[in-house]
Amino acid sequence: MRARHVLLAISVIGSTTVAHAQRPLPIIDDFAQGMVVTAQGCVRRAEDANAFVFTQVTTWPIAKTAWGQYGPRHFAIRLPAHKLDEYVGDTLQLTGRIIDIQKSEIETEPGLRRFGRFIEFERPDRNVLVRPESAGIDLHGRGKGDIAITLLDYEVDSVMRVMRGCLQSPALAGATARRR
Repeated sequence: MRARHVLLAISVIGSTTVAHAQRPLPIIDDFAQGMVVTAQGCVRRAEDANAFVFTQVTTWPIAKTAWGQYGPRHFAIRLPAHKLDEYVGDTLQLTGRIIDIQKSEIETEPGLRRFGRFIEFERPDRNVLVRPESAGIDLHGRGKGDIAITLLDYEVDSVMRVMRGCLQSPALAGATARRR
């Protein structure tokens, strides 16, 4: 019975995509402060208490590149605690406004912990410690050194669950979120 629902959902999404593909998609050069953006991705729990990572992020409008002024784009999501905790492991669509754009970095060598390697997203309010694979960050073949990123401070107005669970394909773009 459950398989029928999954197949139906895939068919509806596929039909919608074809219908929308006939219209040109809005493509922008870069994001700007004050811009309203819709972001869809997967919510994963970070290693630190009250912290989450938003991975496999797709945005609308679509930017010409995944890179911002300082490096790959990542979203620092402002959202109340109860909103993220109930969605861990699910794919969400968030709509909100970019409050600020700043240079930041992902520290690739914050130290090895008891259970493996971690990275740390540097945020204005605090750093977020996470396993690279949970954040969709591929460190294979990378030398030591931090990764410069463009951090978009993103205040969320609406949250919609797109599906329970996350797609399995890894993405190299992600975002960190902190519970308030």
